[in-house]
Amino acid sequence: MRRIEAFTLVGDLRTAALIARDGTVVWGCFPRFDSPAAFAALLGTDDDHGAWHIGPADRDGTLRPATHRRYRPDSLVCESTWTTPDGTLRLTDFMPPGSGPSRLVRIVEAVSGRVAARSRLRVRADYGRIPPRVTISHGRSVAVAGPQALWLDAGAPVSLRDGALEAGRPPARTIGRVDEARTLFEKLLALRNDVGLLAEEWDPARQRLTGNFPQAFSHLGLVDSAAVLERCAAAAEAAV
Repeated sequence: MRRIEAFTLVGDLRTAALIARDGTVVWGCFPRFDSPAAFAALLGTDDDHGAWHIGPADRDGTLRPATHRRYRPDSLVCESTWTTPDGTLRLTDFMPPGSGPSRLVRIVEAVSGRVAARSRLRVRADYGRIPPRVTISHGRSVAVAGPQALWLDAGAPVSLRDGALEAGRPPARTIGRVDEARTLFEKLLALRNDVGLLAEEWDPARQRLTGNFPQAFSHLGLVDSAAVLERCAAAAEAAV
């Protein structure tokens, strides 16, 4: 259970967000303080009410609290640091003031070693009442619910999974689910069009690809997944 004293506050004088010690944004109203919340997990659950988690990509999927947190002197810039067996990860959160749209900036850095990080963003408009339409186009992810919209610009490839925008998600093989990973990979390949390309989205109602074809992102993920599965197969053969 998250306790209210465990949250940090970042804001830009027009609105603000609450961030839990595990790196999850559990409350955020846009564009103003009195706007309906797009992230309202403080009132319920991350999936049902909206949340944005960034932190170490633990193999078991556990959201671990930061080892240390602080505000930079005389600011609302929050730094969260995780010390792991693989190294140190730092997350910097802030909202720059200005006259344009409010922005929540989240910067992830490996301070030492090599630490895998994960981001998972699920928007739920109007305090969790409205699941938005989420699309990815030309590297920008957009969530639209009626007249309101939020967008995500990321420095890493982003994928849409069960209505959530994910980046850096650990592959299934890291938690021992090699067969599941291979089945999912083969199902994904089966969705290719007649020239072997994948689009941004799959329409389950019409059973067809829809949207643009951002190959720089989709192919990188496929190549990486194929390489991981090949290594798993080689390791299994060597163990026999």
